[in-house]
Amino acid sequence: MTALPSVTLALRDNLIPHHAMTIRSVYTELVLPAEAAAKEDRKAHLIAIRVLGYLLLYPLNDVCRSVIAQEIASCNVPFLECKMRSNHLSIYKHKERTPAPSSHSSRSSFDNLQEMIQAVLAQSPSKPGSTKQQALVRDNFRCMVTGRLDQKSYFKYSSEMERPEEITETQCCHIFPNMLGNIETGEKANYVADIWTMFRRFGYRELQRELSGDLIHRLGNVLTLSGNLHSMMDTLELWFEPIEGMKNRYRVQIIQDANDLLHAPKEVEFTTSRDIPLPNPKYLSIHAACCRVAHLSGAAEPIDDIQRDIEELPVLANNGASLDTLTYALQRLAPPV
Repeated sequence: MTALPSVTLALRDNLIPHHAMTIRSVYTELVLPAEAAAKEDRKAHLIAIRVLGYLLLYPLNDVCRSVIAQEIASCNVPFLECKMRSNHLSIYKHKERTPAPSSHSSRSSFDNLQEMIQAVLAQSPSKPGSTKQQALVRDNFRCMVTGRLDQKSYFKYSSEMERPEEITETQCCHIFPNMLGNIETGEKANYVADIWTMFRRFGYRELQRELSGDLIHRLGNVLTLSGNLHSMMDTLELWFEPIEGMKNRYRVQIIQDANDLLHAPKEVEFTTSRDIPLPNPKYLSIHAACCRVAHLSGAAEPIDDIQRDIEELPVLANNGASLDTLTYALQRLAPPV
């Protein structure tokens, strides 16, 4: 968790545009004093204030920055704290996945690699199974970060592939999680609807249309990753920051700069030799912004703790210690405001 920078440092580092007087005023007169006051309060309150502050400094886009500033200026801070901490960041702390291994049932029907590829490319996209297979073909049967070959593909088609130095189990990793694909039924319906409402307010009016239903499995929303990197992507520990002016090239950001420990390069370029969509830069940029804010504000760890408490706590503590857990759970079930 990192304290918010002074307005002088924020201006020096261009985190607040010099011409954005309203943003500067909100940050100076409301956010920084709220952070100072929160240091004497509960830790969760301090984190929530820092989430708002860092969203002003590292917004998803300019619309997001303006909306956050307007809400803070209108004294809607308690509402914002709850929404930003429980919704905006926690959507990426998920465990719902496309079935883990990048194997597929049709493999056993094809002894020839090219026949299998042609059959996969002929399938309809945006279905869980089809997307998984097509992404694997798109990514040349390799983890998009480490370049390691998918072990099941190699074992099946080793006679048609060069022997690699290393192999790994690869998995199909969603950028926006599966649960956002359907808001019609289930106990999470209100929570998901609230997420889409929030993104619309932040200027992403097209997102729900692009990712509703089976479109959540569109190829632009998935990457082929090794199992450990998939887990880190799902828990805000791995993200991809677009490099300005370089299409489909990203900085690979891993917590504690652990790239070398995971055999991950500092930068990666996503390419394909086939006419298959690559991961959407907009989706990766939104995910990266959420990860950055979560770690700077200190929100990433409490979200993990709260979600674990929801799963493991048999009853709430009678001394108020479970307040954050209860608030988070109610936010997921309450109708959107």
